[in-house]
Formats: sequence, C-alpha cells, structure tokens
Amino acid sequence: MGITLLISFLCSLISGLTISTYADTTGNVKSVMSGDFTYYVQDDGTAAITVYRCRTSNAVFPTTIDSYEVTRICNDVIAFPDRVSTVDIPKSIKTIEEDAFLG
Repeated sequence: MGITLLISFLCSLISGLTISTYADTTGNVKSVMSGDFTYYVQDDGTAAITVYRCRTSNAVFPTTIDSYEVTRICNDVIAFPDRVSTVDIPKSIKTIEEDAFLG
C-alpha cells in the first residue's frame, strides 16, 4: 500500500513536466515525456507517440507535441485503455500501428 501511494505521488508530481532522455552512443531512439505523452522524434523530424497516460474517457491525440508534428501512434499506446470510450485522432496522423489500441 505504501509503495503504491509513493508511486502515485511521484506520477502526479512529474505530470506536466517535459523530461528528455537522449540517445546513447549506439544511436538508440530518444524518448521524451511531455505531459501525458511519451514520444520519440522519427528520422523525418516528426513525432511518434509511444505512451498516452489518458486521464479521461476521451483520448485526444495532439497535432503537435513540443513543436513536432505528430504523425504516428505506436502499439499499446494508451496506458489505461479500459478507461477510454472515445478516441480523437487528428488528420496529421499518417500511421496507426496495428495493435495501437489493444487492451
């Protein structure tokens, strides 16, 4: 119980912050957390959302995130899919991976 409370507190503490992790020397993908989203910048300079910590029943994907156009939604993107009843996807999205909304 105590660890769950601590994790909840830490998650609420960092919500809304932008936290970057940079690629290592082997060139692995950069992962960036921004608000409720985790994404990476693709080779073409657009963003691919890998995690959406949706807090409502309506999941709304952005057109841009941190000034990058969002063009891809990755597999298993929604962290709590059982909470979501509707999904809004902007026209900027060109690719939705096959298991993006599996849950």
